[in-house]
Parts: sequence; C-alpha cells; structure tokens
Amino acid sequence: MIDNLSLSLETKETSPDNEPQEEQPEIDIVINNVVCSFSVRCHLNLHDIARQGHNVEFRREHGMVTMKLRRPYTTASIWSSGKITCTGATSEHQAKIAARRYSRCLQKLGFNVRFRNFRIVNVLGTCSMPFGIMIVNFSEKYKKDASYEPELHPGVTYKLYSPKATLKIFSTGSITVTAASVAFVQAAIEQIFPLVYEFRKKRTPIEKQAMAKQQPPPDFDPHDVDHLIEEDREGALAEAEEGLTYWNGTADEPTMQQPEEEQPDDELETFGDDADVRTRNNTKAIHKINSIRQNGKKRRMRQLRPSGRAVNDGDSMSDDDLCVSDYE
Repeated sequence: MIDNLSLSLETKETSPDNEPQEEQPEIDIVINNVVCSFSVRCHLNLHDIARQGHNVEFRREHGMVTMKLRRPYTTASIWSSGKITCTGATSEHQAKIAARRYSRCLQKLGFNVRFRNFRIVNVLGTCSMPFGIMIVNFSEKYKKDASYEPELHPGVTYKLYSPKATLKIFSTGSITVTAASVAFVQAAIEQIFPLVYEFRKKRTPIEKQAMAKQQPPPDFDPHDVDHLIEEDREGALAEAEEGLTYWNGTADEPTMQQPEEEQPDDELETFGDDADVRTRNNTKAIHKINSIRQNGKKRRMRQLRPSGRAVNDGDSMSDDDLCVSDYE
C-alpha cells in the first residue's frame, strides 16, 4: 500500500481587482519507493541460497541473488559478503519489517545471521501541484540550482542542499522528489512550493468567470433522471432495443419498447425439422446434436431435396452429416 502525506501550504499573495480568493491548497505526497540496506555479518553461499531458497533468482553476471517477498511486496539483492539491499517498500516501517524477514529467511537456511547496520538509503516521493508551472521562466531565474535540458528530459532538475534532495519539476505541476528520508521529502516540498507558486500559470478570463460563478452542486434527486438520459443516450437506446423498461422524463409512466419482429426472407432457407427451426429462431441457440442441420447457416439458393437420406455426390460431407426429413 502506498503511503500518502498531506501538506497544508499557505500563500502570501493577495488577489487584486476583487478576484475570488483561492483556497488554501493541500498537497498529497505519495511515497512510491523506499530503499534500505543492512548487513547480516556473515558469509553467504549464493549457490546454496539459489538451490534451497524460495522466490530466489541467481544472477551470475552480477554476482548476487535476488529474493522477493509478498508482504510487504519487496525485492532484496543479496551479495556473498552479507550486504543486502531492499527496494519496493512504501514506508520506512515497511522497509525495516521486510529487512528483518529477509534475515529470518537466511537464518532458516542455516546461516549465522546477525541483523546489523540497517539504514534508509533513498526515498522516492511524488506530488501534484494544483496549478501548472512555467518551467522555462523558473529555470531562467534559478540558473544556479536548476537545470533544464528539454532535448534530454521534459522536466527541470532542481537540487536542494538543506535538506539534501533532488526534484524533477514538470510543466503540468507534477514534482518528483528523491531524498534520504521521508521527512526530507516533506521538507523539500515545503521549500519548493513558494518558488514554483511564483511561476504558476495564470488563469484565463473564462476560468476566472467560472470560478466567480461557481456554486455548490445541488443535491441528487432520484426522480430527476433527465440529465442521466442525456449523458447516457446510447445506453438507453441499447436497452430500448432489447425490450427493457426505461424512463425518458416525458411520459407519466415508464414505457416499454418492444423490438421489431424480423420479417421472414423467402430467399433464405434453413435445413431441419419445423419444430427445430422454430426453437432456433426463438432462442437463437445452436444444438450440438444436429451440428450440420442446425448450424445456423442460411443458403441463398432454394434447393429441393427428397425425403429420407441424401446420397453423397462427392461433397466433402459424409452420408451421416447430411439429411433432410421433409418435402419442400
């Protein structure tokens, strides 16, 4: 489960010309990945782990074994020196639980494991600002700390030194933060918000008018479904063709629209008994016991055949596959 952090940030700008005041924004920070490392203080035989362990993969080219857990869903990279790196956790607490479970798995394989030197190496978090950002102007003002290469990356790379963090800022308002801990990620967002707020994309006159006239939506009326019919007209027509009851908001009572009966085609002919053909037309089902007689195929040319078994005249069908029972 991905952890969410909520920040309430204040803006100090005043809105001239009696424009509607913007609400205090709340930004949710999503922690996507927490990387940790620890040591078991013993030599690990990677071949034994690959042969006896569960959910493991031996990577000879990298000289390590990867092991996976389901709860929490993480992946560990194990080296023969006893150093282990764990990725995939969504919180520092989950990362420590996963590290201890990997140590317990190695202990059950017969290694003298001691859980030591646990630390959080890297935390990846993302957030979305409630406005767009003019990243070109932002990178021009903060040339010392910001780097913008549109041919290489669509976002601005901004580096903070206190706390130490690296941010990727995009024109849509999305920001990706890489720091040493969850607290550093939160502090980095608090520092970058006033900087990017200065370069937020201005609202158009139409958006300002819509914001000024914005009213809370009315309560839902279960008897008023006219807007539902307009939004889902195609669905209502499909239900009407199937003969289902629906309310169109114009009549006093709901109406039932019956599907039109199909007109018989004199040029089409289906082989089989009259009762079988009638049942197939009503239920549109294919009976396996008469695969050839009742396979639903219609012939464009009307053919006259005598009653009884038909003689095989060289077709690919056998005598048992083709039979008719009525005079035409």
